[in-house]
Amino acid sequence: MEIKKIGIHGIAKMPVRLDNTFIPGIKQKLFLFDSVGVPNTGSLLDVLNNGNKPLFNEVSKMLDNKVIFDTHSTNAYETKRTGDGKFVVVPRQGMNVPVEFILEKPDEAREYGEMMRLTQDPNLSIELKNELSARISTNIWNALFHNEKTDEFFPLTSISNFPKFNKPKVEVQRILFENIPIPHPETPIEHILDFRANPDNSDRLLALRNLINEISHSGMSEIEIKQKIEYLTAVYKASLDKHKIRFGEGALDILTTVFTNPFALPGKIFNGIVSTYNSSVNLAKAEMLFPGREISYLYKAKQQFNPQ
Repeated sequence: MEIKKIGIHGIAKMPVRLDNTFIPGIKQKLFLFDSVGVPNTGSLLDVLNNGNKPLFNEVSKMLDNKVIFDTHSTNAYETKRTGDGKFVVVPRQGMNVPVEFILEKPDEAREYGEMMRLTQDPNLSIELKNELSARISTNIWNALFHNEKTDEFFPLTSISNFPKFNKPKVEVQRILFENIPIPHPETPIEHILDFRANPDNSDRLLALRNLINEISHSGMSEIEIKQKIEYLTAVYKASLDKHKIRFGEGALDILTTVFTNPFALPGKIFNGIVSTYNSSVNLAKAEMLFPGREISYLYKAKQQFNPQ
């Protein structure tokens, strides 16, 4: 029986000023997320069409590939203030959406109402209002897919601006982004999609997502999370170096010296490598035995898109 994969999506905030870092930042998020939500893609395309044709073409391709989507479906909702001064969110007339899910959960309803209240603050900067908008959109999109239980949405925002709205999983992902390369602005989106489509990399990404889930429930502090990532990266790289394995085009290339010096590997791993070699099976199976493999997706992405 084939298990349906869960879609993991990020929702970005609209920058105050659209510059050359916005689209590369979106591409970076696509290493980890299946798609990224962007507010008002129509306005974004208009701006790029008038000022940056190459980026316009890139965004158009990302829309065609469905790796970015418009979060503007929030127009399906409207916020109203009740007689006692509280904010409530209701579907606009004619829209059938399960936004009631937010209001049925006291904690989420309280958080949502507080964010809506903050957006009305005249002293709040445009940047912070855009961040709140991304967080509000995240709540709504999670509500939209609540019944299907097939997709999960996260805000791609600063973790420090509104700490009381932060969730452990969002914080872990933010820390991981420090280890994911930001592609060069001219990197075609197809290169990132091809990287993710590689079966070995798909498995590595699943291992990384599993690590994110585990750390999110561990109660680790930010520095402990960074130390954990640093440790896993170090032991994984040490395993590659020790066993004379390097990344090549596609699967793992195992250097000839490994086979001329079998004592360089533990017997179990060496026998496994020889076995897979003789049967012409993908040699990447040997790499699955290495400690720190949960971080191998980040390591491989850096090697390919940001080689030192």
